[in-house]
Amino acid sequence: MTVDTTGGSGPYKASGGAIASFTRHTVFQPKMLPVGQKLPVILWGNGACSGNGQWFSKFLTEIASHGFVVIANGDPNGSLLSGTTAKDIPDAIEWVYQNAGTGNWTHLDKTRLAAAGQSCGGIQAYSASVDPRIKLTGIFNSGLIIAENQKYFDRLHAPVGYFLGGESDIAYLNGERDYKTLPAKIPTVKANLPVGHMATYGDQYGGKFGKAAVAFFKWQLKGDTAAGELFLNPATSSLTKDGWAIESKNWKRP
Repeated sequence: MTVDTTGGSGPYKASGGAIASFTRHTVFQPKMLPVGQKLPVILWGNGACSGNGQWFSKFLTEIASHGFVVIANGDPNGSLLSGTTAKDIPDAIEWVYQNAGTGNWTHLDKTRLAAAGQSCGGIQAYSASVDPRIKLTGIFNSGLIIAENQKYFDRLHAPVGYFLGGESDIAYLNGERDYKTLPAKIPTVKANLPVGHMATYGDQYGGKFGKAAVAFFKWQLKGDTAAGELFLNPATSSLTKDGWAIESKNWKRP
């Protein structure tokens, strides 16, 4: 997948780059920060647990262009084959808590913190989400490989969203099983689009996965109720018109 050059489709043109004080990670954020606003932060684990922080550039830039800060595992110039570990997202949590509100990072809102990732990165997001500071979990083309590990679901506390690529997605059955197994205390949505394991991340603006992810994060991290209806009322959802099959459970409606 190539590096984004568009800045995303949102109101704030965004880009990705290195973080001088936090090596082995890449930040995607608006080039011109919204004045007087604090932005939610999404901590991202790459597919294959890759150490290239720009691998999902089009997808992550699109999210950032809608007023989010995304911190991805891996250096911007890291090798796709270089690895990251389960420690990288927890390290990012600590970095955000140490730096939010200071210096060049006054715009980070550490109270709106999500962990998300694709494939192997989704497992990293699961692992990090036992931290009570995580307010949302995004699982993209992923699910637990070992069913017995679902015992750790009891340690989760925040809403979870699953975005799967249909039966040709190698992680499809794992994600489906996880969705069904999550305890009733966890509000959950599952969106399924038959595009395979690598989905549409390399398309302009991250394609249909980019659109769905933006809506999910706007709903959960910015309180956008109209975005929430795209998941809770799929009969009239534009995501359904895009081909997504959407289910949800455990949500308390107003």
